[in-house]
Formats: sequence, structure tokens, C-alpha cells
Amino acid sequence: HSCEFEGERIMCIGVLGDNNDVDSAVQTASEFPLRHSTFEKVSTTSKMTAKRRILSKEAVIGKNIYCFSGRSDCRCDVQINSCEVYCRANDTWLPIAHLPFDVHDFDYCICSFMGKVFAFWEHRCFSYDPEMNKWFEISSMKETRIYCSCAVFNGEIAVGGGQYVLTGEALKSVESYDHHLNEWSFF
Repeated sequence: HSCEFEGERIMCIGVLGDNNDVDSAVQTASEFPLRHSTFEKVSTTSKMTAKRRILSKEAVIGKNIYCFSGRSDCRCDVQINSCEVYCRANDTWLPIAHLPFDVHDFDYCICSFMGKVFAFWEHRCFSYDPEMNKWFEISSMKETRIYCSCAVFNGEIAVGGGQYVLTGEALKSVESYDHHLNEWSFF
């Protein structure tokens, strides 16, 4: 399960099934309104295009949920590199452009900002334009990091923590991306 907050609702992506059986998985998106006193499921959708047993990353832009990579089986770590979007307007899942780097487990982070999706992996950074269905490389981070986290903060994207790629050493630094200048700086 993965969740993203959007407006006054929580959008959830569930990849469920019995006994780890990918073929029986219920790969759907659901919406939970925050105004209700209980989290009552509002909508269950059509199935994803790929059989994802475990979802890697997700982002919400407007009424669309973007899903990136994942695994097809809990036991044998079969990596799925495809990406797709759930369009709430017509209750469909559609494939989108693959991530522009090789996915290794869950070693990258994703966030949505200004109508785009941003991906951060090692020192490389990318912006996905949903209208063009294309990834664009943006300015590189100052430190090379994997397993980091990202969030939008004060009108910029903050990427922090993670591990240094070569040694696995924990990183304590946080970098900030200014999308106007296409530049990174340390917090």
C-alpha cells in the first residue's frame, strides 16, 4: 500500500492478493475523503497494466496517480521498471515513459511539484512532464545519495538523508532544489 495526500482526500494505491499470488492481486487505486469521520473507501478502480505485487514509488498530480516501478513477487524480488498513471476521470490505467535510470530496489525518491514529477537517484535528477510524457534531466545534486527522501518545502524540493553510494555511510545532509534557477544548495 502507498498513499499520497491531494486536496481534501487521501489517494491510496493498493496491491493486494491472497497467498502472495500475483495473478489474484487486486491492483487498484482508492480515494478516502478527509471530511468523513471514518475512512470509508469511495472508489475502487480498474486494475493496473502491470502485475505489481509491491509498488515502489507514487506521486499525485491533480486527479491522477503516477506509479513507478515495483516488484512482481514478494519472494523473488522480480523488479518491474515500467511506470503508469491512473486517470480518475475515466477510471483507467495507462502506461507512461519509463524512469530514465536503472531501478535497483527502492533506492530513489519521487515527489510531485508544480505539475511535474521529480525523481532523484544517486546524484542525477529528473523531471517528468505529464503533458509530453517525457523525462528531462535537470541539474545534479551536490552529494551522491541513494535511499534518500524528498519533499516540497518553502517552494523548493528538499532531498535529504540516504546513504553514500560507495560506502553505505548514512548521510545527514539536506539539499534544496530551486526550480527557477535549476540549482542545488545545502540547507
